[in-house]
Amino acid sequence: MMVDNPVADAFSHAASQYKKHDVVQRLSADLLQQFMLSTPQYASGHLVDIGCGPGTDFSLFSEVNQITAVDIAPQMLAQVKSHFPQYQCVCANVEHLFVANDTLTSHALDNTPTNNTSISNTPTNNTLMLNSANSIYSNLALQWCDDFHAAITQIQRLLRPLGTCHLAVVADGSLPELKALGFRVNQFMHMPSMLNAFGVNEHIEAEHCNEVKLAPAQKTQGINYGYQSNLHNEADRVDNMTGELTPPANAKPHATWQLLDAKVVKLTVYFEDLKSLLYSIKGVGASVVDDVNATSKIKPLSKSQWLKRIELAQGLRTAKGIPLTYHIALIHAQNHQ
Repeated sequence: MMVDNPVADAFSHAASQYKKHDVVQRLSADLLQQFMLSTPQYASGHLVDIGCGPGTDFSLFSEVNQITAVDIAPQMLAQVKSHFPQYQCVCANVEHLFVANDTLTSHALDNTPTNNTSISNTPTNNTLMLNSANSIYSNLALQWCDDFHAAITQIQRLLRPLGTCHLAVVADGSLPELKALGFRVNQFMHMPSMLNAFGVNEHIEAEHCNEVKLAPAQKTQGINYGYQSNLHNEADRVDNMTGELTPPANAKPHATWQLLDAKVVKLTVYFEDLKSLLYSIKGVGASVVDDVNATSKIKPLSKSQWLKRIELAQGLRTAKGIPLTYHIALIHAQNHQ
């Protein structure tokens, strides 16, 4: 049996249906991979996918020769193995990747794990070692973490010197439509708090978080570009034509990290009905409660309450469907430890 974890249990139960509701995950994956493909040295050698879900196809990355898929849910890893049998699979919590001896100890699925960690569905001696990854990829998974800073610390321990991480994380300001529907949603981190884990002081928010309208560099169906936050060095500049951040030639690393790019983009996805909209948010770590009864014990909506939510959702409908808006933090950083 695996470590008792409600997040792992929830994702294991949803594993077989996950692909039916992962619209925003696919859009953010495209954004992450566009950056990685634009600079091939940022995706080479051993790539580790943290919070891999049912698996990602990295066949476009010709310089990658080894892929390790990490997830907290055993049934998600079973999906990975069925679609990508060549991937090594590791069942683990990213906040606790390494045990005392700095090695992720291997276990088969039917063994009892230790230190909140176990290995995938093969009894072979698979391990993740310190400084073993050239690239780390994580798409809409780290918002699940209880301690984001601990996760970034573990990611840095896993990376080789000058290795890179490429992260998409649901950020503060996401899912405003849920409030209009009479729900409350759990709070997501804001970008300065995330970047604090990379050595960027949060006090820069007031001075250096000027929001800049992004000029759409390309037309991507289903993606509505929003804002980019200026969260790099004080000397960084924003190109007035493209909205892109350009670090100066003499930019210094933030502590033991060098930020390659950091921005927040707005993605809007559309749904045919309220039920599919609400189901979709579970995959990104969101949960909702009835706003009226938010302080009371959570209980299912009555029929009249549900019909009222459907009526409100129809009021939000556009020609594309019922909208749901995400603010996605995209962070690309290089390990200088």
